[in-house]
Amino acid sequence: MIDILSLEKISLCTNFDQDVFCFLKEKYSWIHRLSGEPWYYHPFRIMKEIISSDVYDKEILWGALLHDILEDTDISYQEFEYMFGRQVFDIVNWLSNLDTNKNKMKKSDYFLKFRSSIHAEWRILFIKLFDCLDNLRTINELPVERQIRFKEEKRGFYLEVFRRNVNIIPFLYRDIFLSKIDELNWLLGK
Repeated sequence: MIDILSLEKISLCTNFDQDVFCFLKEKYSWIHRLSGEPWYYHPFRIMKEIISSDVYDKEILWGALLHDILEDTDISYQEFEYMFGRQVFDIVNWLSNLDTNKNKMKKSDYFLKFRSSIHAEWRILFIKLFDCLDNLRTINELPVERQIRFKEEKRGFYLEVFRRNVNIIPFLYRDIFLSKIDELNWLLGK
């Protein structure tokens, strides 16, 4: 279970009328994972793991916390950009599998979008790695067939993209990124 109290101590919401954690909880209140836990635990876990890795980059933390919100909620692109700014919007938009009209993209189109975006913004690659790790740690809630497909996707696309693009991660975060790639590889081998 998420330790919400420690998350509330993180003061990232100084410029907003509403606390971002409350905003996420409200937006995700009706969505639950197959395990039964609230969906918003997933982005909270990712953000906490990034902080536990001694990464305090504001755009990474915001991007990690909000990475699924465009896909999973009814928030408009305009509303999101107004609330969180252009840079965070770009990160989250590039991480989403939605086109410019908020329609779900084919997997192959999303992969092209993802590959092209990481060279414009390295944080996308960083956040996606932590997202993959959290999803793999909670994979047991999925039916076995979906677990297999999910792992194949992570192994066949993401792991390779992470390995090939280590050099775009700033030196300050590169060791963290490499250790998380090793963890991802280990989780995929289980």
